[in-house]
Amino acid sequence: MATRHPKGTRWTVVELRNLPVEWAGDSLSDGEGLAGELRVSGRGDMTVRWRYAFKWEGKVKRFDCGFWPETDLAEIRRTRDEARLKLRDGVNPAEHRRAERVQAQEQVRNVLATEAERQADAKTNNDLINAWLLDGVKRSDDNLSLRRQLSSWHPARQAEASTLMPTSLPTSPYVATSCRPPALWEAGS
Repeated sequence: MATRHPKGTRWTVVELRNLPVEWAGDSLSDGEGLAGELRVSGRGDMTVRWRYAFKWEGKVKRFDCGFWPETDLAEIRRTRDEARLKLRDGVNPAEHRRAERVQAQEQVRNVLATEAERQADAKTNNDLINAWLLDGVKRSDDNLSLRRQLSSWHPARQAEASTLMPTSLPTSPYVATSCRPPALWEAGS
């Protein structure tokens, strides 16, 4: 892979736009450890993958600085300069970037867990019962007998249950007394 840099100075946007397609696969040196690999897509679009080369623990490592033209050359060089400063501080810039990504993912997980906990704490007994009736219990009468029982225990559910129960089913005075209400609705239990 040949390195081409005809001027001996940094590349400009105009020069990059005018690169011949035949240079695909070649390396472009921008100086101070920044090198770009010229790529050509099937449509003929050219991109340059800019990487900063540095030594870490006796081995040559590379740090991705961006793709031109998606990223501005000034931003690519600024990313390279930040990586150089990290190296001076004894930090591998590639590992630092990876650690930042892991930390950001952990922060997202924490936010989602906090939100899920908040939503769970905000649920009322009625929400829990409705979820139980919808997903947890399936009876042949589409849970109408359960709705009837729950409405007799909990006054707030009586109006809802009366709209859900068909008028053709007889109501029995023994339905409410045949089962013990759940402890969450009893004040003293």
